Amino acid sequence: RGQIEKVYFPLRPDIDYLRDSTKVTFTKNIDLSTAETRMKAAMEVVPIFSREMSQIGLLASISWAYRFIHPNLAAIKFSMYALVVLLNMNVAMATYGAVNPKNGGYSSVT
Repeated sequence: RGQIEKVYFPLRPDIDYLRDSTKVTFTKNIDLSTAETRMKAAMEVVPIFSREMSQIGLLASISWAYRFIHPNLAAIKFSMYALVVLLNMNVAMATYGAVNPKNGGYSSVT
């Protein structure tokens, strides 16, 4: 009695599908004052975490698109942002001087 023992649990195969928002909500709402309250809170949310991971894991196993997007989401977001910036630059450069080509710019600027 009075000794701390380490306990190890095997990781589930669908562990990657627990959303970050669920993790943040859990860590913000948990009472960290004692080990007992931490463990009790963790045991209470296990069914919620399990359902979420199972459902998202099932959807990922069915959809090839989700299996591709899930690990590459950050790269996809950055690519989309870069594409939007490039398209906006293209529109800005293509329309510059379209109104008044003699003066080389917009008529409202001159």
